[in-house]
Parts: sequence; C-alpha cells; structure tokens
Amino acid sequence: MKYVYWVIPDKLGGRKGPNREPWDLAEFRKQGVNWIISTSERMLNRSHEVVAFGIKHLCVPLPKNAPPLPGDADDIFYVLPLLERFIRTCLPESKIVVHCSSGKDRTPLLMSYFLMKSQRMSARQAMDIMTSIVPQAFTAKGWHEMALSILSRYDVG
Repeated sequence: MKYVYWVIPDKLGGRKGPNREPWDLAEFRKQGVNWIISTSERMLNRSHEVVAFGIKHLCVPLPKNAPPLPGDADDIFYVLPLLERFIRTCLPESKIVVHCSSGKDRTPLLMSYFLMKSQRMSARQAMDIMTSIVPQAFTAKGWHEMALSILSRYDVG
C-alpha cells in the first residue's frame, strides 16, 4: 500500500491524508485494512467515503497548530489514552491505518504513545523509533518540543 509506513508490521500503519497523497480505498480493503483512524479535521463528515469500501472509520481531530497554541498540548494529552485503548482493542482482529494531513506530526505522536504503552518504552525511545521510520516526524514548528512534553508526562520512568 503506497505511502503507508508500518509501526507494527502489517497491523498498524500511518500515512499522509488523502488531501496530500490520494488513497485507493479499494486497495486498502483488498490488503485487509478494516479501520482507518483520522486525526485530521479534513475527514469530519467523510466517513461515508470510507465505509462505502467496507472499512470502518473513526475521526478524532487533534490540534494541528504550528506553533502549537495554548491548550493544544492538554487537548492531545487527554485524547491519546482513548485512541491508544481503541487501537489496542481493535488490533487483534484488525489492520489499522492512522493518518493526519501530512502524516508527520499528529500521526507519529499517536504512534509514539502507542509504542510507549505497548512496548513499555520511554517517550524519547518511542519518538526516536518514529523519527527513524518517518524522518520528517515532529518537524512542524514547536511540535518536537510539544510531543516530548506530552509524552514525557506518560513516561514509565
């Protein structure tokens, strides 16, 4: 599947949104994707486009401001555990693709949090893994600092 980077091979992947790189939902379905999680506000009210291909869709927009605005970090902080639990609940029987607009800040942040929880790693370790997979991760102005600040609040020690 073009443009998908896998964090858990063939189970949990991320990518840019269809506004940046068009997607082939028929191909996604053929390859077994049965959930798309959108963290981009661009996908609000567009679930019908995804569901038409037999793929379930959850849209939970996260703030995208660069630099982040006051309150963005708190909004993200409280939503990450909910999304992580949702992914963890679906994963045993699902293949999930997560996306935001550019696939480089909000998506890697959620994936980093997922890695922290599922692999019991530190914020820095998870972010380093995501940066190795997506070299442009956390490059929007102020996003590296905000991501590290948010994820460090969950650090296991």
